[in-house]
Amino acid sequence: MLSVSFSLLIALIFGIGVDLDSTSNDSDMKMLQVISNVRANEKLYADIDLVVSIEYHVGDTEDDLPNTIVSLTKKSHTVAQNSMMYRDLFSDEVLLNGEKRKDRSFYVFDGESSTTVFPNKMTNIQPGDGGVVSENDPHTTLIGASWGFFLPLSTFLEGTKSMKENVGAGFYSGYWNTSSYFEKEEVVEGLKSVKIRVDSLFGGDNDPKLKNKLISRRFLWLAVDRNYIPVKSETYYPLDSDTQCFEYGYNSDWKEIELGIWYPMSMKYEGYETWIYKERNHKLVLADRTIGRIERVDLHPNYPKSFFQKAEIPPGSPVYLLNKDKKIIKSYIQDGVETTRARSYRRLLYAALIFPPLAFIVVVLSSRRIRNKLLRRKSLGDGP
Repeated sequence: MLSVSFSLLIALIFGIGVDLDSTSNDSDMKMLQVISNVRANEKLYADIDLVVSIEYHVGDTEDDLPNTIVSLTKKSHTVAQNSMMYRDLFSDEVLLNGEKRKDRSFYVFDGESSTTVFPNKMTNIQPGDGGVVSENDPHTTLIGASWGFFLPLSTFLEGTKSMKENVGAGFYSGYWNTSSYFEKEEVVEGLKSVKIRVDSLFGGDNDPKLKNKLISRRFLWLAVDRNYIPVKSETYYPLDSDTQCFEYGYNSDWKEIELGIWYPMSMKYEGYETWIYKERNHKLVLADRTIGRIERVDLHPNYPKSFFQKAEIPPGSPVYLLNKDKKIIKSYIQDGVETTRARSYRRLLYAALIFPPLAFIVVVLSSRRIRNKLLRRKSLGDGP
């Protein structure tokens, strides 16, 4: 039977860090300690003023869908302050068919009500949080880049039970059964790190042949002296190969923004096509590359409440007023003319209500991974 030392129990209750070398060697206990340490360090970044720029480029993939994004740049300004939030995101995309597209998304939450302006310019105004995640925590940069993941790292490491029914978990919520394991301590890029393994098995898939099969195995190296932020990640897809890593991520250019508080100012993530590797004699083809840079980071934002109340709604946009149950109580065009039921934009509204974080945030790698991994291979009769 699992026993917990008194010092570890206190750490788990109050969320303080634990020295891994001072406790039992049991891997389950060490995993609990890691989760506790991660959660304690995540709190250091709860309030933040952050400006991030992202560059994305397709590799040598063979995509033939005309709306495939071949390059993208985006810049976001996020402010989280006393549970309030502001997020302004610009994106500039180039599609495979040559089309160029510019989008802007906007979100404000003043602690009581929120306004979300989606890329299609549709707007929701509602009580409470609008479901948009700030992406301000450096602990998740090497996870979100892969599968559209928008949850605290500590929640991810706790596994399926903690992620269940949370839209920010994407495919990790319900569809996959996920567990994490302590591997060992290593020095990576000169940093003392703990190596964590995260296994995801098929859970809710309707094909009984796939149930409980290992879909992905991710390794994370959390830098102990860098607030348990991942310094490196590797992801494997055993249905394609047990030995070939298909996704690599690195955080670098570490900056001590305050005494004992670090932030990686650069991020790089590369993904390789799994289906090409399996079908073409282990040919490794770059699918895409993402590079992120931090332009500004400040842990002490001091904006007035009005900053989190003003949203720039484009003229002519459909606006929906929702109640606490996300039911429409009124709708109008931004010029002030109330819409009729026939003009209620139901399809757009449905997408926004069901998938608010994914509709707001430009998720590039997620869309490619989901299509290549879950749709293409399924159509070939080879499972996801």
